[in-house]
Amino acid sequence: MDQAGPDAGQPVIDFTTTSEGTRRLARMTGAHIGQRLALVVDGAVYTAPMIQSPITGGKGRISSDFTMEEAMELAAILRTGTLPCPVRVVSAGPIESVLH
Repeated sequence: MDQAGPDAGQPVIDFTTTSEGTRRLARMTGAHIGQRLALVVDGAVYTAPMIQSPITGGKGRISSDFTMEEAMELAAILRTGTLPCPVRVVSAGPIESVLH
């Protein structure tokens, strides 16, 4: 269910996680509120939105300064990412958390 759509005029991406992904993402995002979560695609940071609240319950929303086209592209990438998507915390300048 990774899809892009508008929310108050801004493009957003809604996503779902597996039960294991839910546990890991909830723990990581809960510990890093106010920091950035980098989404890395093919080794490059695609976007790094701010973690505003813990992502729990198996569903989340990514909002950033996307254009609708960029949001749709990222949603498509995430849709094909039904592959394992490990989460790891790194310390690298202002980006504190990396999802890749």
